[in-house]
Amino acid sequence: MIRDATALQELCSDAGALASAVVLPDPALPARLHSLFQLWETRHGGALPYIDTKLDTICDPFGHRPWARAALVIAFHAPPADSPLRNLPPARTGRPSGTIAAYALKEDYHVAGKRILLDIASRIGATQIETCVDAGPVPEVELAIAAGLGSRAPNCMVHLDGAGCAANLAILFTDLPLPRIPIPAHPDCPHCLRCLQACQNHALSAEGLDVRRCRSYLSGQFRGPLSWEQQLLLHDTLFGCSDCSHACPDDPAPACALRVDCLALLEMPTAELRRTIAGTAIEHSGTTLLKRNAVAILGTHSTPDERNTLRKIILPLCASPTIQQTIQNWP
Repeated sequence: MIRDATALQELCSDAGALASAVVLPDPALPARLHSLFQLWETRHGGALPYIDTKLDTICDPFGHRPWARAALVIAFHAPPADSPLRNLPPARTGRPSGTIAAYALKEDYHVAGKRILLDIASRIGATQIETCVDAGPVPEVELAIAAGLGSRAPNCMVHLDGAGCAANLAILFTDLPLPRIPIPAHPDCPHCLRCLQACQNHALSAEGLDVRRCRSYLSGQFRGPLSWEQQLLLHDTLFGCSDCSHACPDDPAPACALRVDCLALLEMPTAELRRTIAGTAIEHSGTTLLKRNAVAILGTHSTPDERNTLRKIILPLCASPTIQQTIQNWP
């Protein structure tokens, strides 16, 4: 059992964490979380069904894990990888293309975060654990802020001193009573508002995030066909959007997105596309959403006459009702 906070912090850093902090069970925590998520429900109810159906679990993370005596919160960057996504059809001059966010070209952050957490768990000798990396009903951002890991940025992400808003978060619930890690005084988010200004859809404002206008949400989390309005909001996004996080002046190394030829992607057999995205962050969204987004980009970047021609080309290629309805929603 680790009783020394400095040793725990050094252990986490050695395992690959940029920063680490500890949250202990607190009777006041559920009420604070319920208050925050009630605001979410007021603005976004129905946008993310898993939040609606798991709200009680989200707002009482220790109550639903009575064995857990601490939650270790880490921030990390997924390491670079020789991404198979670079085998997707490259953009060609004169043809509509879409972007895949740079973070998707790294190792899948779900995998990287879990690997770091399991390494930490083995080193501290935990016998019962639960790892959470952007999957499952866990309020990662709120736990990170409660732990003092960073401050809330206007784009609703956690701002870390020296890392901006681009770091991923991961949570390790453990049966060990971990010591609180002393968090050194660090500058809060400077609230320069560059993240708000970078959002081309104006999904961010002083009131917070309008998730239904967010390109990252539309491209990777919204299920079902896209209306014409949603297709216009998607613009040229195939998967993910990091504009608001990379706009942060503390982001040490903004990376470039990958541009992909949309029609050529639609012409790829689904089995081949599934193999190509396997092991990447896109795998969690799947081939249907990726092809649906390609269809949307083609539609919004074409004239009415071009759309009529594209319908004849694309409809035979895409049996998915989600994709076909997205095409039918073209004006």
